[in-house]
Amino acid sequence: MKKYNYMFFLAVLLSFFVFQACDFRAERESKLIKEGNLLVKKIEMFKKQNQRLPLSLEEIRVPEEDGFDVLYYYKRDSLHYTVSFPISSEEHKFYYSDTKQWEKGYREMK
Repeated sequence: MKKYNYMFFLAVLLSFFVFQACDFRAERESKLIKEGNLLVKKIEMFKKQNQRLPLSLEEIRVPEEDGFDVLYYYKRDSLHYTVSFPISSEEHKFYYSDTKQWEKGYREMK
């Protein structure tokens, strides 16, 4: 009987950690999308004022950083850009200026 109680306790504990990890990932993704939307507004304001896209984040006074909880800006051509952040070591979420939407994974511009 004690063996079953122990197994039940481990199953409940494992479930708790899995749910916490999923909740953390969703919360982190939501936070980075909000920050990304603010960055997109800065990029669009710069584009409107200067009739061109910024060459880098530093040009709009946003320091470029490396890490897991940072946003990346990439100028694709004179009209299009992406803002992205890593979801995992192999997966990224991208804002595409051609559709003005957040999408999972890399794709070519339309």
